[in-house]
Amino acid sequence: MHPTIQLLAIGLIAGLAIGIAFHLVISRTTKARIRAQGYSAGSQARQPVIDELQHSVNEQALEITRLKGQRQNLASNHQIALDSISQDADARVKLFAQRCLSDHELLWVRRAIKQLEKATEVHKFLGNTQRERDTNATREQLQALVTRLEQQQAANTAPAITVVPAEVPA
Repeated sequence: MHPTIQLLAIGLIAGLAIGIAFHLVISRTTKARIRAQGYSAGSQARQPVIDELQHSVNEQALEITRLKGQRQNLASNHQIALDSISQDADARVKLFAQRCLSDHELLWVRRAIKQLEKATEVHKFLGNTQRERDTNATREQLQALVTRLEQQQAANTAPAITVVPAEVPA
C-alpha cells in the first residue's frame, strides 16, 4: 500500500475514533441534562401531591394530639367517677355496718339464748362440765350482744331534743 493511503487511512481511523469519543461525551452529558430536566419536571409535577400529603399528615398529627388529650380527659373523669362511686359505696357499707338487727332477728337470737340455757342444763345433768361451760359462755356472750343491740337501737330511735329559743320582749 502506498504511504499516502496509509496516512489517509490512519487519519480516517483517528478521526472516527475522535468523533466516536466526542459523540459519547456529548451523548452522556445530553442524557444527564435530559435526565435532570426530567427529574425536575417530575418533581414539579409531583410537588402539589407531596404538599397535599404533607398537609394531610399534619392534620392527622393534630387530630391524634387532640384525641390523646380527649382520651386523657375521659380517663381522668372516669377515675373521678370511680372514686366517687367507691366513696359512696364505702359510706353505704359503713351505714349498714352500724345498723342494728331487726326485731325479728333479735327474736331468733333470744330463742337461741333459751335453747343454750336448755343445752347447759342437759350438759350439767349429763355431767359434761366442759360442754356446760362452753354453752353457758356462748349464751352469756349472746345475751350481752342482745343487750348492746337493744341499747343501740334505743339510742338511735330516741327523739332528738329540740331547743326553742325564748322570745325577747320588745
